[in-house]
Amino acid sequence: MIVLGDVEKLRELFAMTVQRVVHNATLWVVDELIFIHTAQGDPLVAFIPRKPHPMGLIVYQVGTFLFITKLPFVTDFHPVATVPKTSGPMAFMGLVDR
Repeated sequence: MIVLGDVEKLRELFAMTVQRVVHNATLWVVDELIFIHTAQGDPLVAFIPRKPHPMGLIVYQVGTFLFITKLPFVTDFHPVATVPKTSGPMAFMGLVDR
């Protein structure tokens, strides 16, 4: 079983590692990602019809592009693990404030 505290520790370690790689980015993008999860009655399950798998757990992620390769690079993420659910704009503000 995954505990929310473990996910937050993982996010903090990930963000610290990324800070060593990404410096002075000028373009940031926020997007949502859905991990397939169809448990009946789970209040965290979201439904987004435009996604290939429309039901699941939402994770908002922020990213940029690497300077030399121009490849996309995720720099932080925010799993939606509370009820009421975090909205996209709320997640964006939280990610920007970090």
